[in-house]
Amino acid sequence: MVLRAINSVTAHSEWMLKTACTSAHNAQYSVTDADDVDGTVAIQCLAKSLGAVQTKLQETLPPVPAIWATIMDGVFESFSNLLLNSLRVSQFGAILLARDIDALLHLCSPDQPDTLDSWTRLRLIVAVYIPPSDTLLPMVKDIAGDSEEGEEEVMKYVERRTDWRSGLGRSKWASEMVKEIREGEEEGGGEEGEGRDSSGRRRGSSGCERGSGSGRSGKKWGFSGGSGWSGGKFSGKMDTMREKWGGWK
Repeated sequence: MVLRAINSVTAHSEWMLKTACTSAHNAQYSVTDADDVDGTVAIQCLAKSLGAVQTKLQETLPPVPAIWATIMDGVFESFSNLLLNSLRVSQFGAILLARDIDALLHLCSPDQPDTLDSWTRLRLIVAVYIPPSDTLLPMVKDIAGDSEEGEEEVMKYVERRTDWRSGLGRSKWASEMVKEIREGEEEGGGEEGEGRDSSGRRRGSSGCERGSGSGRSGKKWGFSGGSGWSGGKFSGKMDTMREKWGGWK
């Protein structure tokens, strides 16, 4: 019965997320202005709905953090996949995205650090949608630390910026950024025989072990080896980023 309830909640959450994207023509985070900056209606409603489910579970079942972690992992999977595959994010839209992630992050249990870390990392990565393109690369490196896998993962999210593409290809600044990353890795001495595809990612690598670009644990995300990504907690990293990149809240 518990498994059926978990599957039901997860499936309903996924339906709400996909419906929100479809109804907004995948444009809820690519807006340039909005009357309300407290997040999108659909995701805020989803967060309230999940909060009600969480309360009900706490009333009817003994504390089993793994149950809620499974639900929030499923929501994370759906949300991050939509972000990486269907959505574009503008500088203004990043504010809405951050508020939406905050609402869902608030529901995560400290008793399940892997789940909490996945949502906290995603909240941290939202910072890449804020700065102008000419100051973006230092931020990407700052977020990823010295982990190549971490940098590749962060770059997947960078590619969802509304200004990443121009016409049928990458914009000029995006092409220059990819080139600079490649040149930096060549100077640093990558593994022998290692090649890059047109997006600057290593051939034969998805950039993370999950394959889809999202993850429930540090190892699956591919951040386990990088400075600033190991250790399991990211609140301190977020505080540091806020100080260094002042405009991001």
